[in-house]
Amino acid sequence: MNTDSIWKEESGKCPVFAALEKDIETEVLIIGGGITGLTLATLLNDAGIHSVLAEASHIGNGTTGMSSCHLTTQIDTQYSKVYSDFGEEITAMVARSRAEGIDFIEQLIKNKSINCDFKRVAGYQYADKPEQIADLEAEYRYAGYIDLPVELTDNTDLPIPVIKALKFDNQAVFNAQAFINGLAENLVNSKCQIFENTRVTDIREDRGIFTVTANGTTVRALKVVMATHIPLFFNVLQTLAFPYISYVIAATIEGNTPENLYWDMDEPYHYIRSTEFNGKKYLIVGGADHKVGHEEETSERFKELESYARKKFNVKSVDFKWSAEFYESADGLPFIGESPFSKNLFVATGFAGDGLVYGPLAALIINDLIQGKTNKNYDAYDSTRITIAASMADFFKENIDNVRSFVADKFGNVSEETPDNLEPGQGKILNLNGEKVAVAKDANGEVHAVSPVCTHLKCNVHYNNAEQTWDCPCHGSRFSIDGSVVYGPAVDPLEKKEIVAISENKK
Repeated sequence: MNTDSIWKEESGKCPVFAALEKDIETEVLIIGGGITGLTLATLLNDAGIHSVLAEASHIGNGTTGMSSCHLTTQIDTQYSKVYSDFGEEITAMVARSRAEGIDFIEQLIKNKSINCDFKRVAGYQYADKPEQIADLEAEYRYAGYIDLPVELTDNTDLPIPVIKALKFDNQAVFNAQAFINGLAENLVNSKCQIFENTRVTDIREDRGIFTVTANGTTVRALKVVMATHIPLFFNVLQTLAFPYISYVIAATIEGNTPENLYWDMDEPYHYIRSTEFNGKKYLIVGGADHKVGHEEETSERFKELESYARKKFNVKSVDFKWSAEFYESADGLPFIGESPFSKNLFVATGFAGDGLVYGPLAALIINDLIQGKTNKNYDAYDSTRITIAASMADFFKENIDNVRSFVADKFGNVSEETPDNLEPGQGKILNLNGEKVAVAKDANGEVHAVSPVCTHLKCNVHYNNAEQTWDCPCHGSRFSIDGSVVYGPAVDPLEKKEIVAISENKK
């Protein structure tokens, strides 16, 4: 079964960009080649501002290309909670800005002539259990308070029992990978220079100039934007945005696939949509979220989604499965704008499962900040805000959880097995000659051994058997089994360990 997203075939259609190999100067350095970074690069280019975009891997190789590719005005954090925590003005701003964000994406697609299967559809948040109706009706009331156009109905086109649903008109679906490919194509030979396989490993600011190290070269910039899901290195926002992972499957079913967007009220919730790939219709089902590094048998989450799909649809086959990482903020809204450490360093994090809308919104806001303009939606997402009442409970819960993981991993027991006992695809923290070593065996039977200590803030990584990665439970850094960085905030690989002699001594 394919473990890439159904959209990833599009990644081969993206222009290929060289790695940075010599020192360079620019007005704005953008770190990250996902939807946030490429949208911002497009806006800056259209304004005549020179930028450099540095992508550690390949364009769209992160969460953007591994999403479910739907765009909604509804948010992961319910509007009733946002209203309670922030009041009517901010809640209305969030709803309005998300609708404007979808409109902006649609207009950008038209202006740049990007073929990415953008289509307007309806969205339904539905209750299929009696105990969920009160919360659904509350969401309907709060949507009314902020003039968000919704309709309470008991009719959907789902072939499954639904008690009541909240209908959101004018939502959208698209192919996010094809979208950012199109943005990248439009930036070829422009005022934006894009570099792939270019990992930033150090940032220093002195007298208004940033000196950034990437691939052993130096980038000098007046402003830097971390379009990286979570700021790299250490940043206080890492204590206010928490890493989660979500799972998706694509299945063929008997009968027609539903045409709109649907999400239930379970915790964590499930969502449903459809798409066409190579002439076949697929049902997309996602959910089963959990905190990064807190589940080792992650492959069970795919089984959970398949079971959920089979209970509701006549599934013929599950042909694709994939997962993606995202960050939930402590108070439920993203942090977009200036870094707490510098007025010329910009961040965008805490998008939760709404990054395809919040990414372009972040680009619009940061583009205005860079040009010294006022953005009408900035107050809702101000990255320097302090929201004690809204965030304190989650702040303590998540960070105490990090401390607990740190202590448990440092002093907990480890396996006394030998690397030879591992099955292909399996990984464990082993005690080898009195030292903890993260050992994994790939599909070809080759053994890889690295330090289990995350290079970000020294938490111990945990094995993810579905993706065959080492994941940090504290701040979400992920590493391949050879120790190389998959996602930050870590920028340095896990230290490699030698185990040949150890294996021979155990024989």
